Amino acid sequence: MAGFDLADARERIRAALRIEEVVGWCGVELRRSGHERWVGCCPFHAEKTGSFVVGGAGRNRERAHCFGCGWSGDVFAFWQEAKGVDHGQAIRDLAGMAGIALGGEVFAAPKRTVRARAECREREDGRVFEKPVLPALRALTEVECAKIAEVRGLPVEAVLRAAEEKFIGYARWPQWRDRDGVWREREGCTDAWLITDRSRNVAEFRRIDGGKFTLGDGRQIKAWSTRGKNWPVGCSAMGDRQRVLMVEGGPDFLAGVAFLLRWGVFYEVAVVAMLGTSNRIRESALGFFRGRRVRIAMDADEVKADGKRPGLEAAARWTEQLTAAGAVVQAVDLSGVMMPDGVTLAKDLNDLWRVDAEVRDDVDFREVFRNWDF
Repeated sequence: MAGFDLADARERIRAALRIEEVVGWCGVELRRSGHERWVGCCPFHAEKTGSFVVGGAGRNRERAHCFGCGWSGDVFAFWQEAKGVDHGQAIRDLAGMAGIALGGEVFAAPKRTVRARAECREREDGRVFEKPVLPALRALTEVECAKIAEVRGLPVEAVLRAAEEKFIGYARWPQWRDRDGVWREREGCTDAWLITDRSRNVAEFRRIDGGKFTLGDGRQIKAWSTRGKNWPVGCSAMGDRQRVLMVEGGPDFLAGVAFLLRWGVFYEVAVVAMLGTSNRIRESALGFFRGRRVRIAMDADEVKADGKRPGLEAAARWTEQLTAAGAVVQAVDLSGVMMPDGVTLAKDLNDLWRVDAEVRDDVDFREVFRNWDF
């Protein structure tokens, strides 16, 4: 655990994470039972009547207790028991979930107040980043994953793997939350998949059927993002993988998983997605990239009316930030590959999966995902 202050890390994690969030991430369904108190079935012994109490008044706010088997502990003890890891690994895992880079420059997560317990606020350059409030999420079913794969032209295995790793999930969208905290469906609400990570700093929704969302003014959009789009999805879940494939957008993230699985390096290379070429990487996320090798798969955007290429400019911007943070970076332009229709050029990683298999499996192209000597 060298390289950072253990006590400070614990305090930052406590300030940034609510224990009920962590319990929920482990699959325990909780229902509210009083002020800041939740009840569910204990994950550590078989029971039909929920006797697992999370939170409460005073010191119990940060603890959980089972009146059935007697287990009791804080968020760190819970993670150790639920995941079968030691205390050091629990610190690392929960720091990643909270979006805190241990051993690097971490943001000072605030102590929660009664007025603002719902979100964790992060200050940077005078701005305040606040975790989006999301509706109830659940895991995608195999049928839903198969539909997403069909729409995006990707192998089902890649979508299933992303779902297993909690990078994508299911929600009805769009919704809004009323003054009582109840989520209500907007007109046109439909089945959607979202890309996020355990830090929950950002989320982006897309319709499972591949259609578009209709806004109140009649405009249509293919992706509906929450605030905080400068957070690189997946950066806090890289673990000990020293090689990183950075892409732009949720579908490209799934395509990145597909390519890494195709070439047998999924457990060696992490995938990270920026949700938009106009964003800079949030300063507090840069610490996760220190000492890693990052390859940016650039989007082959067309030249805009102002003469700019957003994908090229984004790659240059992110390269500058990552290099300053201590990463070794290479941007690769994968444009110029023809789509099966013989007319359209592939513009992103998702398109590249759909090109002719002989082209996609070309040795030089394969090395983009396997050879990291740069």
